[in-house]
Amino acid sequence: MNSRERLLAAIHGEESDTVPVGLHCIGTLVPYLRRVIDPQIDDRRALDIFGLDPTLYRGYRKQIRDPEWVRKERIIRREGEESLVRVTIDTPRGQLTSLEKRTPITTWTLEPLVKEPDDIELLRYQPHDVHDLESYRREFGSGYGDGIVRTAVGGQGSAVGLMDPKELCKDFHRRPGWVRELYRFLTDRALGWIEGMPVEYLDLVEIPGHIGNFVSPKIYREQILPFDREVVAAIHRRGLAVTYHDCGLVMHVLELIAETGTDCIETLTPPPFGGDVDLSRAKELVGDRVCLIGGFHQSLIERGPVEAVEARVKECISSAAEGGGYILYNNDHFFEAPLVNLHEYAQSARRYGRYA
Repeated sequence: MNSRERLLAAIHGEESDTVPVGLHCIGTLVPYLRRVIDPQIDDRRALDIFGLDPTLYRGYRKQIRDPEWVRKERIIRREGEESLVRVTIDTPRGQLTSLEKRTPITTWTLEPLVKEPDDIELLRYQPHDVHDLESYRREFGSGYGDGIVRTAVGGQGSAVGLMDPKELCKDFHRRPGWVRELYRFLTDRALGWIEGMPVEYLDLVEIPGHIGNFVSPKIYREQILPFDREVVAAIHRRGLAVTYHDCGLVMHVLELIAETGTDCIETLTPPPFGGDVDLSRAKELVGDRVCLIGGFHQSLIERGPVEAVEARVKECISSAAEGGGYILYNNDHFFEAPLVNLHEYAQSARRYGRYA
């Protein structure tokens, strides 16, 4: 089997020749690899060097300019390669602001864009970006045989990028109607984005969960699950597979996530790294319905020792690979790692992940 066949078999819950193995968000590792291997290296070549099954993350889009949504940025402070950036967005009905810290390889939010319930009315002015079909055509027009291409779409899970998750959790109780209004808005935008997807160049679509970490199964079932089901169904209508991304405390809602109809669940973060996922238990609960992706915490790749990398790979495969429907992945992005650990990660998967 080649990598594409191997990955697609796992996504559809089947056994292949070996357990597929890849890296989540390899793009954050590429700047380091350019320093230590080759200044011209890209994600394709990096995946090939380490013997991984290639999954390319792509989200080509064209941003639409609209005079009713004017975004400006101002650098407040710069220290070395880190910048503190104030973002302002002017709309006909008021201004939205956020505060971000940025480095050459990542960005994180210090102050969210949505702070008050009325801010949702300002969000409605945001123009709808469009897919950059030419960029997809340029890269994949002749096909991408040995691997798969994945992209992402928003939905209710993107709310945690717009507002404080703690406040959102409170809002499920103090103003549930407003949360439904926000989720309706975000879901409708996601459905529009899905309709324009260039499906001929894509294989897998990630949808964000995120808030499931912090809510009860009751709230998830009543106030979140219906919106996720809509998004999953829309992606399936376009003929693409879905992976549901929720990196944290998810065991209490794992079976409910499977009820969305998703094909895969990621990232299955284990304790004590911010998650609570027991891979064996997850396999028992939902492994007959979804492909499990993840379970390997990247700190072992980052800091070794190499023997620990091998041991954890073996443990993950033993816990989740039986019967197919498992892809070995790390739980989150990372930025540097000993090359020997990256090689061992892939080689151990081939060593212990054979089905026949």
